[in-house]
Amino acid sequence: MNFPEIDLKKIKTISINTRKSKVDLGNLAKLWEPKNFSGFLNSLPKILKASDFNLLIDKIISARKKGRPLVWMLGAHVIKCGLSPVLIDLMNKRLITGLVFNGASAIHDLELGLWGKTSEDVAESWQENFFQQVFLQKI
Repeated sequence: MNFPEIDLKKIKTISINTRKSKVDLGNLAKLWEPKNFSGFLNSLPKILKASDFNLLIDKIISARKKGRPLVWMLGAHVIKCGLSPVLIDLMNKRLITGLVFNGASAIHDLELGLWGKTSEDVAESWQENFFQQVFLQKI
């Protein structure tokens, strides 16, 4: 199939400084310093997939005691939803030895690092720009 080449001159960019974002640094996770983490784990339900969480914890501890690496593969929502402080803490504690992300994760991480906010409201931005470009130009 042949598709017409896109005209890049028609693309409108929006400055991140004026762009509305759903997430800013104030939304990021706060680290919890429990006095008794095993008490927290024991309080979790032992049914359905919730029981797998304790198994995961056991496997992580076992792997680290054996000196094995723990590489976590994650999607962008982990960063977008504010969990990067938790990931950094787990890396500092050597419970994560490597991270693998998709490209969108890098964008969210970069935006948080450089501008302190991320996650534009795509639907809102698209609707506003689409309406302006398509309908207002025809009036």
